[in-house]
Amino acid sequence: MNVDVVPIATLTPHPRNPRRGNVNAIAESITRFGQFKPLTVQRSTGHVLAGNHTLAALRGLGHDTVPVIYLDVDDDTALAILLADNRTSDLGGYDEKELARILNDARNALDGTGYDDAYVREITRTSGLLAETMSATFATAADAAKDHVREHIAPDVQAERDRVGFAAEGISTDPTSGVAYNPHVGEDTGMVQFIVIVTDTQRDTIAHLLQERRRDLNLNSLGDALYSALTELAEQTAA
Repeated sequence: MNVDVVPIATLTPHPRNPRRGNVNAIAESITRFGQFKPLTVQRSTGHVLAGNHTLAALRGLGHDTVPVIYLDVDDDTALAILLADNRTSDLGGYDEKELARILNDARNALDGTGYDDAYVREITRTSGLLAETMSATFATAADAAKDHVREHIAPDVQAERDRVGFAAEGISTDPTSGVAYNPHVGEDTGMVQFIVIVTDTQRDTIAHLLQERRRDLNLNSLGDALYSALTELAEQTAA
């Protein structure tokens, strides 16, 4: 299959192309990467069958010539090729979690790709990659701290539990992490009371930071503030 470089003035967009593309995004891609795919053109008419919006972007960028592949086909076949090019693209899909991983890996090099930070954040959340990253991050932290927790914290958990009255019915405590919860508080709303044993100094600092975050982000509760802070940390880790 031959590729010819021809004057751009000899080509015309197909008059029946139903596709509406993002010419600005294509122009940004061409500016960064150049044109890496020739247009497909019906030889007898000069109508573009594949690459109509690339043609528009090239014209907008001031290109005088363009690489093309000419096809010797009749009008009906040309129209069918136009439809096939658009539709086969529509029928494709993505492994969204893998796409999210790639976009996070390429986050500093997204110019000209059609993606931006807002899209990366959204697909990182909706694909499940954020939850996976959060889980892995916390699991790694837990593994790294296990010996320290077992040696320095676990012996004091039961004493602290007794001191603050955790022996009450319905309260459970994880002896490794020192996290306690009461599944019966708010059970009708699908919520639980989440309890973490900290020092007095840590308590004051955590409370101050969560109150500030709740106020700055106009959140409904300290629980929302804690969740948003951990989610933001996980996003930063994923990046």
